[in-house]
Amino acid sequence: MPRFRFQWDNIDANLREILANILHLQGVDAAHFVNRFGKRPNQEFIQAAWPLLLDHWLLIDKNAAHRIAEALQMRQVGDASISDDMIYLRSCRNSAGLRDVVLIEFIALGERNETGVRLPESPAPVPDDTATGVSIPVISRNDNPVDVLRQFVLQTLASHFEKNAITIDEDGDIIMPAGSAVLCVTVAPDPLIVRVYAVLIKNVVCSAELYETLNHINAVLQIGRMFEKDGLIILESSIFPYALNEQSLFNVVMQVQIHADQYDDRLHATFGGELFGTSLSDDVIDV
Repeated sequence: MPRFRFQWDNIDANLREILANILHLQGVDAAHFVNRFGKRPNQEFIQAAWPLLLDHWLLIDKNAAHRIAEALQMRQVGDASISDDMIYLRSCRNSAGLRDVVLIEFIALGERNETGVRLPESPAPVPDDTATGVSIPVISRNDNPVDVLRQFVLQTLASHFEKNAITIDEDGDIIMPAGSAVLCVTVAPDPLIVRVYAVLIKNVVCSAELYETLNHINAVLQIGRMFEKDGLIILESSIFPYALNEQSLFNVVMQVQIHADQYDDRLHATFGGELFGTSLSDDVIDV
C-alpha cells in the first residue's frame, strides 16, 4: 500500500489554530502554512514550533511522544536517564538531531488517504498454511478502512506467531493467550483505532485499595493503562492508524502480553476475583 502525501489540512484544526496564532500566520488555512513552510513541514517549522508541539500535540499524543523520546535516547540526545517521556523531551535542546526525529513523526501525522486516515503499508501476505487456517485476500486501499486495518493486523500477527497461537472470532477480532490472561486485538471504527487489551481478572470486588493499586501500576507502565470496568481488570493500549506499522503493532502486543502475565497473578492474590484462564475456548468479553 503506498504512502500518502502530507497535507496541512490533516493536522488537527485546534493545533493549527494555535500554531497559526503563535507563529503569526495570516490564517489557519493550509495555504498559509504552505506559504510559510512549504507543502511539507521542514526543519525551520520544527525549530519554531517545538515548544507548541510539546504542549499541544505530544502532551496529548503519548504514543508519538514515546516514539520520539525513544528515538532521541537511542541517538543519545540529552539526559537519556530520564524515564518520563515528556520530562525528557522538555530537557532536550532544540537541536538539528531533535528536529530530524520530530519532523518524521509530524509528517506521519499529516499523511492520510482519501478517507481521512493514514493506513499502514501492508506486510507481505502470509500463506494460508502458516497463518490461522483462513484465507488472507488482498484488500485495496479503496475498501473500508476498518477492513483494511483488520486485515493488516491479521497478516502482521500471523507472520510473527504460531498458527495455533491466535484465534479469530465471529467479529474478526484476534484472540491470543497472555499467560493466564487473554489478549484481544480489535479495530474500533469511531474513531478508527487499533485496540490491544487483555482481561486479567473477572468478578473482582472494587475497593479504594484496588483503585490506588491500579494508579500505582499506571504510573510505571511504559505503554497503555490498567483499569477496572464492571468487575473486570483490563490492561489496554491503543494505536492510531498514522502510527501503525508492523513493528509498532508487534511491540504493543508483546508488551501487553508481558504485563498481563506479570500482573494478573499478583492482583488475583491480593484482590481475589477469578483469573480469566488460559483457554481460548472461554467466553471472551467484549470491552
